Amino acid sequence: AASLVFASTRDKVAMKGVNGILKQLVFGAAPKGGLVAQLDPGKPLLCPPGKDSLQALEVNNGQQSTEKALCDAVADIFPDPARMSKETKKSDSVQVAEDLPSYSESSVDAMVEQRLGELQQYRRQVERNQRLASEGITSKDGVLAN
Repeated sequence: AASLVFASTRDKVAMKGVNGILKQLVFGAAPKGGLVAQLDPGKPLLCPPGKDSLQALEVNNGQQSTEKALCDAVADIFPDPARMSKETKKSDSVQVAEDLPSYSESSVDAMVEQRLGELQQYRRQVERNQRLASEGITSKDGVLAN
């Protein structure tokens, strides 16, 4: 049996109901005066075991729903993480590369091309420096001249 209790910690009357249902569930002690079920969603919820049913729930346009319809409604709101993990996930860089052409801007694209050219030039220079360093040729400031 399951219970649903939801209340604000600032509301003293609601907290008495929470304490009562917890005492009943944990210690099996019936609260004084019994617990009155409060199922109105506008007020603090107090739903003791057995006080609700699937038939009382409504999903679409006031129609009573079957268990399958309820499960489908919950699955729409809260997708199954196991099912989502089976889908192939793209890395951020791949996703950005796919989305980038749809947000083209000439000044940004020109800067990207310039930076890519500078990066390629830098890599060639590092490779050249490593090759010359392996041959034993270095300059006095540690950077090889072109």
